Amino acid sequence: MNFLRTKKTSLFTAAALLCFFLYLPSICYGENNFLWKVKSKANTLYLLGSIHSMRADVYPLSKTIEDAFSRSSVLAVEANINDLEKVNPMMLALSVAYPDGEGFEKHVSTKTANLVKSRMSEAGLPYNMMSRYRAWVLGITLSSMELEKLGYKPAYGIDSYFLTKSSGSKRVVEIESIEFQLNLFNDLSDEEQEALLVSSLKDRDSLKEDMEQLINAWRTGNAKTVERLTMKELAGQGAKSRLGEKLLFSRNKSMTYKIESYLNSGETYFVVVGAGHLIGDKGIVHLLRQKGYAVEQM
Repeated sequence: MNFLRTKKTSLFTAAALLCFFLYLPSICYGENNFLWKVKSKANTLYLLGSIHSMRADVYPLSKTIEDAFSRSSVLAVEANINDLEKVNPMMLALSVAYPDGEGFEKHVSTKTANLVKSRMSEAGLPYNMMSRYRAWVLGITLSSMELEKLGYKPAYGIDSYFLTKSSGSKRVVEIESIEFQLNLFNDLSDEEQEALLVSSLKDRDSLKEDMEQLINAWRTGNAKTVERLTMKELAGQGAKSRLGEKLLFSRNKSMTYKIESYLNSGETYFVVVGAGHLIGDKGIVHLLRQKGYAVEQM
């Protein structure tokens, strides 16, 4: 299995990289859907929290969500993960690998390196090839493979579902882009990448329990549970880490600015972002309310 030369596997890796947002869990709405209606004086849009890898049994989605999508003319997503064919697999692999002669062992502690080697062996991954990838890539790849074993797949993700549903019927725009997100992770310090790697190496029982709680919260609109899971994940990445600020809170501000432009566009947008971006007093929902927009949970 050659991750650098096999296009199919490289595209799988690309999808796995984007699945980091699984670990920034979603926002849930009271007793309602994972959906908000946002209104300005002149326009309305819909804001849906996504879990980027889902199980097939989450479908069909509620009529409220589907109706909001039907009323919208534009789909906005963080990155168009259904457009990976435009990504050069070789360039993608090189962009997330360390320079020649370097491996992840030089960038993490011996304890972490030994744990990753053990997990690679269990997963049947080629160590000599995989060791060239950056620490954050290894973490996401290993955790994504564990999620696949539990039935959680990117193909069932909420954003993937609506991207497929939009094909040929709605305009699709990116709030960020695949390139932006890759650069975001690549620019993390060695300490921050190791924190992500270590926090992603949960045992399967713990991962299964956390995901079941997350899916149940997403379905039932339990915001407190989702926020607790998010804070648990951030805490697991280390109190000294600025990962929460870099990967969540600062991006929430720029996403909110982009959403404001949609509210002023005259078109009805259906916005799907990683649900972790919506929760708490630094989340998009709160930021929009602070700016004076009417935000109603549906």
